[in-house]
Amino acid sequence: MPFKEKVTGYERFLDIIAVPSQFQLFYFTHPDCGVCHVVKPNVEALLERHPQLEGYHVDLADDPRIGGQTSVFMVPALLLFRDGRELFREAKYIVIDVIEPQLERIIDNFT
Repeated sequence: MPFKEKVTGYERFLDIIAVPSQFQLFYFTHPDCGVCHVVKPNVEALLERHPQLEGYHVDLADDPRIGGQTSVFMVPALLLFRDGRELFREAKYIVIDVIEPQLERIIDNFT
């Protein structure tokens, strides 16, 4: 499974983004979101193609504080963090073919 972990609490989310020099890609979903379930395999394939990304799944039903603190009010959503800073955000209409070059550009700029 490409997702390293399912994040179930806001404190754990803060611990993950505090890890320096790692790219963390968070995939936000909700159980009532049908699109989230359809997009998830595409996100997993993206993570397999880019091993420098650590993938995390966040179900907003587990801890809604994560969504509130990160201003994620629409799902599905992808957020990329490094060194505790948000570098990329995409929500609602996630087209992997469009966002993958953007993510690659960000990764290349840091390496």
